[in-house]
Amino acid sequence: MVQGNKTMKYIELIILLCGILLIAGCVVEIVTNFEECVEAGYPVTESHPRQCRTDTGEVFVEELVGGQRDEYGCLNPAGYSYNATLKVCLREWEIDEPFRDAISIAREYVLQYVSNYGLTVVNIIAYRCPGCYDVEFERLEQKIMIYMGELNVTDSKFYCSPESRDAEVCYALYAPVCGYNGTRKIDNYSNDCNACGDEMVEYYKPGKCE
Repeated sequence: MVQGNKTMKYIELIILLCGILLIAGCVVEIVTNFEECVEAGYPVTESHPRQCRTDTGEVFVEELVGGQRDEYGCLNPAGYSYNATLKVCLREWEIDEPFRDAISIAREYVLQYVSNYGLTVVNIIAYRCPGCYDVEFERLEQKIMIYMGELNVTDSKFYCSPESRDAEVCYALYAPVCGYNGTRKIDNYSNDCNACGDEMVEYYKPGKCE
């Protein structure tokens, strides 16, 4: 009889613990802004401004101090200003003179596909080979990577922005792009809007898939 009571107590204890774990598993942490997203431990992209994405795919953008863009779309509170010669937003103290030709050429390439407003040089990397650079732009919330060799554009990546993900209706313009996820080609799309409407597409390249 004593053994039976002990067994019942163990069973009751197990049921109680299972109930507690079940309730704990049902608690959903509500995230409503960038700060709460970071505190919840979700990944943060080192963009400008930074972005935090939840496991449900919701994206929260960091609100910078001041939070206002100037007439060219430059984020002055983050240290960016408009360079009238290069016609981009940048941090003057970060850009050495040898980089300026690369930025100018990369910018001309990018402007074939996006408008100039808010186009910002976020980073530029120089390699040992002549005229070899990686130029990273951001335009509003879109990341754009330009790869160069001998001061010629050899490749590019236009990443899908949160805004492009949320588009309810896409325009009818035919400007074909090839959608990618990592190094894997996904498909051909009639334009960038349709490409970014596919959740499988991480970024796209201008033109049809080769």
